[in-house]
Amino acid sequence: MKNPFKKKSLTINYHQLLPGDILMEYDNVHHAKIRYAQKLTGNIQYSNFVHGGIIDLDRKSIIHSTGADGLQKTHMGTYLDDHENYRIYRLKGNYLNLATKMATIAHMMQENTHIPYSLAGNSKQSAFNMLTKTLLFKNKKAPKTGEELRAELNEFLDENSDFTTYCTKFVTFVLQYACAELNLDSTKILGKIRDTKATPARLVEALKHSSSFTEFKSDDEDDDEYDEDEFIQPAIQPHRKPPLPPWKTAMVHPAQSNSL
Repeated sequence: MKNPFKKKSLTINYHQLLPGDILMEYDNVHHAKIRYAQKLTGNIQYSNFVHGGIIDLDRKSIIHSTGADGLQKTHMGTYLDDHENYRIYRLKGNYLNLATKMATIAHMMQENTHIPYSLAGNSKQSAFNMLTKTLLFKNKKAPKTGEELRAELNEFLDENSDFTTYCTKFVTFVLQYACAELNLDSTKILGKIRDTKATPARLVEALKHSSSFTEFKSDDEDDDEYDEDEFIQPAIQPHRKPPLPPWKTAMVHPAQSNSL
């Protein structure tokens, strides 16, 4: 039975995506070992989030780190063939320049870098790698400084680099690097999370607790599938033109009404 007092989540479909949107895949059926690995560290509430990426400049593709070799650019229509349930985290209106910067950096990295996936292997090996690389160690280190992020990007751009990444480490790195380029304090936007420790569950937790993002659900998802205690904040839609005041709409000529 649905809770009549529960606030209905904002929804979105992939035709409404914008550059710099963060997509987080929600899956409570597959990726069992990854979900179990996240639960072992106490990330129970968000353990069903298993993958993430950034919407490209074309608004039609997701840039993400997968089991394939290097960063991938996948058309959303193709991606959603196998990944129907997701959340979108969109920066609010006062950070539109940051969202564009994120999409630009992600696009540049996908086109110009060769970054192997650090959790390669079958699902059991991936879960083990996630535990050993990220989850069994507390997130004690502070986020990287601007100088550290810029040095790391230079390493990413080096064809002989031995750097590796995984999906949500890549998302977090791009966001924090974009903040450094715009002289913004990333801790005020995403909190004190270090990119190397940003597993899907941890990143979603940070995004949900940030007042800088609005959360949307995929619109083909049953609202009862995922329950949470926190209400989702009202969206700010900076891209939508405000409605005309009544005195202006009254002046619209009937012949023009179809073009509005």
